[in-house]
Amino acid sequence: MQLSFTADPNEEEADEEKSASPGRFDLVIQPQTGESFIIVIESKVHFDPSIDSQVQNYERALKNHPRFRHYSERYVFSLTPWTPEASANCTRLTWQNVHQLIDDEIPPSENPVLRQFVEFLKSRNLSSLKLMKLKTQQLEHLQQIAPFFDDAKNLFGRFRDEPKLKTIFKSHWERPVIDYDNKTDSTWYGIYTGSRNPWAYAGFWLKPRDIILCAIQCGGRSSLVGEGTPYEAGRSCERSCSLRQ
Repeated sequence: MQLSFTADPNEEEADEEKSASPGRFDLVIQPQTGESFIIVIESKVHFDPSIDSQVQNYERALKNHPRFRHYSERYVFSLTPWTPEASANCTRLTWQNVHQLIDDEIPPSENPVLRQFVEFLKSRNLSSLKLMKLKTQQLEHLQQIAPFFDDAKNLFGRFRDEPKLKTIFKSHWERPVIDYDNKTDSTWYGIYTGSRNPWAYAGFWLKPRDIILCAIQCGGRSSLVGEGTPYEAGRSCERSCSLRQ
């Protein structure tokens, strides 16, 4: 739940009907009966340098405001994608901690809602990350194919000299990305047009035995999540040529 407060007990309390403001805790945890404690949480999903002052407001409110003095234990937590500067009265948690806890402790079949939340954290780059360990042979293969990616990037760079392609992709040719689909064991290397509607994609579909050059345009969507991803749209490439290995 959210709970309004003012750091100065002499000020008027924030209007409950107003949207979240400096006078409103992001999240409050307190028991209905039994132990007398309160936990207030300041939550961020992007870096925000103002978090230090907001945490200080929380600490001041819990310490000075009559509304909270009856709690024998008062705690302030921060929940962020990064680790803020240390505070004597603030417990620092990250979204990665939350993801790891759910992923380790909750079997997929037990709580589908929490599993959906885990997938949401992944989609927003808020999940814990474990990099794959590469073996010597894999590193050797990577070095062997690295020139292909360099050549592909140079190909995207030529879009600057094609009026129509330059209009579509603008400066996105500078930022090709690699996507991997574990369901089809396919890798994509290419460029997106960002969040425009319709979005467009140009790149290489690296299948286990083929490389397919694709140009895809999808109308009415600004997200590459779910339907319309390059993986699913591969069959409807406007233009493709198979480069047999």
